[in-house]
This record gives sequence, structure tokens and C-alpha cells, in this order.
Amino acid sequence: MTILTNKLEEDRQARQKLYLLLGLSVITMLGSFTGPGVVIRLFFIVSSTTIAFYLYSKSTPEYISFVFWIWFLAPFFRRFSDYYNGFDDFGIIIIAPYLVTLVATIKILQNPAQLGRPGNSSFAISLVAIAYSCWIGSLSNPAISVLRASLDWFPPVIFGIFLAIHWRLYPQIKQSIQKTFTWGTLLMGCYGIYQYMTAPAWDVYWMKNASINSVGSPAAFGIRVWSTMNAPGPFSIVILAGIMVLLSYQPPMFIPSYVTGFLSFLLAGVRSAWIGWAVAQFMLMNSIKQKIQIRLLLIGAVLVLMLVPLSTMEPFSDVIGDRVSSLFDNVQDDSSYKARTATYDANLSIALSSYLGKGLGGTLSVGDTGAAVKVALDSGILDLFFTLGWFGALPYLAGLVMLFIRQFFTFESRFDVFVAATRSITVASLVQMVFGNTATGVGGLILWGFLGVNLSAHRYYAHQKQQLSQDFVLPPDSDVQPPELHLGGSQPQPLL
Repeated sequence: MTILTNKLEEDRQARQKLYLLLGLSVITMLGSFTGPGVVIRLFFIVSSTTIAFYLYSKSTPEYISFVFWIWFLAPFFRRFSDYYNGFDDFGIIIIAPYLVTLVATIKILQNPAQLGRPGNSSFAISLVAIAYSCWIGSLSNPAISVLRASLDWFPPVIFGIFLAIHWRLYPQIKQSIQKTFTWGTLLMGCYGIYQYMTAPAWDVYWMKNASINSVGSPAAFGIRVWSTMNAPGPFSIVILAGIMVLLSYQPPMFIPSYVTGFLSFLLAGVRSAWIGWAVAQFMLMNSIKQKIQIRLLLIGAVLVLMLVPLSTMEPFSDVIGDRVSSLFDNVQDDSSYKARTATYDANLSIALSSYLGKGLGGTLSVGDTGAAVKVALDSGILDLFFTLGWFGALPYLAGLVMLFIRQFFTFESRFDVFVAATRSITVASLVQMVFGNTATGVGGLILWGFLGVNLSAHRYYAHQKQQLSQDFVLPPDSDVQPPELHLGGSQPQPLL
């Protein structure tokens, strides 16, 4: 009876979150037609944060789901609002995902001592490094730049700690993330294909006004897809995570979510993300049992049979074919490779010779309108050392590397494919650090968030194993074998 009651309550909370999210989305879009731009932008920020506080107090898994959804959708609402109300140089709607994520700070402030626990301390070390860089930045950089950079650096690490702390809720959090990324991948995948084929007016308007040159041409079949996100790079990181999460179980929407998500992933044309996906697939296959590998290979064969014809037919074949072939051509003749190499040649020695670092905001400039604008470095390594310097980068990387390595000394991925997927996602994120900073912003939310989920799973299963061992104590001379351990929750969960 208790299990049934809990299940009904979880379903009720999930529906409540859905209604709140739909209501927020509908009002924001209708308000963009009719109301003053500043009002609807502030409405979105305040309403999102209020809903986050409410869900935080009612249901941790639904709060986590809501955080991801706001990160998925806020850039789209920003463009939609800008189209009907004029371009907002500050992009204040984008503050919403950061504020929604920072609600998680409440849990940390309630019990700061938990930061000293093994695993949590790795997050704490990285937070201290960011705080140091914030102090350095406040001494020499414009306040608006420091504030903007703080929003990129702090929330992802805090969210990772939050997920790790709630290890007792791991089965519910796992289910919530799986559902969120299943529907999120479907929505973003479908909109990405629609965006490529039609070039919606609000997306074209944003392309013409935003200072970004890597999104293709503002016309149908000319866009490098970024779907509901704000650029192809961040979109590719998120959709890659969605693709890997989908492989961890078989939801009813698996095929349409995976096919639309992967096709839009290809249309984004982010080759570093494609390399990350290949590494993630390799990691996943080497982390699970042979029986599950065979099932994944069969699923992969079906997906290939569906995706290959789609990607080789018009209007998708040209853009996908050109980008894929560029991976195997003479890379030294590639313009992106030349630009990135020039950036490294010009900045690497400078970055590595910085002991104090420029501080948070040091890689941003203040435009004519007063908004902070990111300086393109095309390298997470350069960004890391420019911003944190050696004094900040060493502890920051120490915390990140300790969490990363910890994943490879646990056993859970052998029977829980979701754990294997989280590890694959974090590996893919770090691989892409050479090409961009995947440890901050939405990329950081994925990297630090899934590091936190992985640690949460390890703690949950270790506790379950300990409890079962304590409950089944045998005499020393007994021939009876302990019962088989089911570590997936109250009932064994399907692996796929």
C-alpha cells in the first residue's frame, strides 16, 4: 500500500510540474505578442524562479527535471520575445536558468558540513577555486563581466553537489532525468529539423542581430541547427546527453526521440560533438555486460537502417555529407582547424604563464550597450587558465579529475546502464574541452550534473548492498547462499 501511495504521489507531482511548465510556456509566448517586452521577460524570470522554489519544497526529482527544462527552453523564449518586442542586448531572459539552478544552494547552506564528505569535497575544492577567481576578477574586471561569468561557473558545480547529496532518491532522480531527456530530445530534435527546413522568423531575426558567426546563413537549409538552444555547440552537448540517456532504457518514445534527436545532432554540424559521441559510444559498450552489449548492437543496427537513408537524402545530405567528409579530409586545410591552431599559437603560452589568472570576467568584454560579451577562445583549456590561472586551475581541475576518475572504480555500470551512460556523457564532455569550455554554462550543467548523478548512484547502491548484507547474517558453518542482490530500487528495473 505504501509503495502504491508513493507512486501515486510521484505521478501527481510529475503532472503538476508539467502543468506549471506548460502554463509558463504558453503565457510567455502569448505575452510576447501582446505585452511590453520588459514585462514578459521579467515575468518569465520571476515565474521560473518561483516555480523552482515551489518544486524544490515539494519534490526533488521534479525540481531537477524543471531545471533541465528551463535550460532547454529559455533561449527559445528569448528569441521569440525579441522578435516581437525588439532585440535585447542583455538577454535578461537567459538569467532564468541560472537562478532556477541556484535554488539548489539552499540544500548546501542548510548543512555546510556535508561538503566535507568524500566525493562532495571534490565539488567543494572546485567551488573554492571559482570563488578565488571571482575575488581576483572583482579587483580588476568590470562588475557586469564578473557577474556574468559567475553565472556560468558557479551554478553547474552547485547543481552537481545537489544531485550527489540526494543519493537516497537516486531511483526517482534517475527516472526523472530519463523522462526529461526522452521528451526533451524529441522536442529539441523535432524543432531542430523544423528550424533547418523553414528558418523561423524569430530565429532569423536573432541570427541577424546577435554577434555570432557560426550558425550558418539565415535561410531555409542554410542554418546550422541549434534548435531551442542559443548556438550549435551548446545544443550538441545537450542532445548528445539525451541520445546517451535514451540508450539506458527503452521508453515508448525511444525510436522517434532518438531518430529526430540524432538527425538534428548531425544537422548542427559540430564535429567536436561527433567525436565526443563516438567516444561515448565506445565507453558505453565497454562498461556493460556482454548480454546488454548485444541488445544495444541490435538497437543500433535498427537505428542505422533508419538514420542512414534520412541523412543521405535531400535536403539533409549536402550539409551532413560535407561536414562528415571534412573529418577525413586533410585536416590541415580545414578553416576551423587553422583558426583554432592560430588561437592556440597566439594564446597558449600567455595562458599557461598566468599564475593568478585574469579572474572571472577576464575573458568577457563590455559592449557599447553595457552588456558583457564573451571573447571567443574556442578552447576550454585556454579559457580555464586565462580565467583561473595556475592558482585557481590546479584545485579546480583536481576536484574535477577526482570525480572523473572515481567513476572508473565502481561496479554499478555493469548492471545499471544509466550509470554507464552518465560516465560516457562525462567522458564525451571532457573530450570536447579542447574545442570549447564544456565545464561552464549549459555544458557545465551536463558535465557536473552527471558527475553528481554518478556519485549519487554509487552511494545508493553501496548503501543498498550494506543494508542487504546486514539483514542476511548466516552462521559461520552455514551452506546457505545469500539472496541475489537487486540494487535498482524496491523492484528490479529493466536494463533497457
